[in-house]
Amino acid sequence: MKAVISYNKNRINLSVISEALHKYHRLALWAVILLAGVICGALLSVKLDVSHLQKVEQLFASNYSSLTTETAGQKFASSISASFLFVFACFLCGLSVWGAFFIPMVPFFRGIGIGITGGYLYLMRGMQGFLFYGFILLPGAFFSCLSVLFASNFSWSFSKRISSAGLFGKEAPPELLTYFQQFGIVLLLSIIGAALDTVLSVGFSGKFIFT
Repeated sequence: MKAVISYNKNRINLSVISEALHKYHRLALWAVILLAGVICGALLSVKLDVSHLQKVEQLFASNYSSLTTETAGQKFASSISASFLFVFACFLCGLSVWGAFFIPMVPFFRGIGIGITGGYLYLMRGMQGFLFYGFILLPGAFFSCLSVLFASNFSWSFSKRISSAGLFGKEAPPELLTYFQQFGIVLLLSIIGAALDTVLSVGFSGKFIFT
């Protein structure tokens, strides 16, 4: 009897996992593309020559200085604007018949930026840079990346339906209102990421001393 119950539980667990993978397989694909960008960015940071490292060093010094001097409102505005650029790119691609072909580049380039930042901080700043990246930058970046993943997923589906309706006449055109509602969720994730980034940056970036 116990063996039957155990078997049924395992069967239920497997079915739940299988259903989740089937439902969110495309979102997982966007995550893989973003992760590939992170890996490429980290490898690029290793391959940077001295002149490029100096430019990145100057950029980081400028950004770090702004973290300790900016007000919370300024930091929130700069953080959400960076995330908004990627989300807006997805939004525009979703409204195009051919946008589905360009959407994968958005999470990939978002990942490259994250990978270069993390790789640089670890290479040039050691463990302190790694901790700064993990505790100050990464939590907000997680929600920012999540917003890009959902934006990629929604825009790809919308662009694909536009293509099917306009080029092949296979289905009715998608509703624009639904598309706006979906991106309302995306913007909410971006706002959460920017707010978290602001709180951590303003509240704790001064705990790290980079000379």
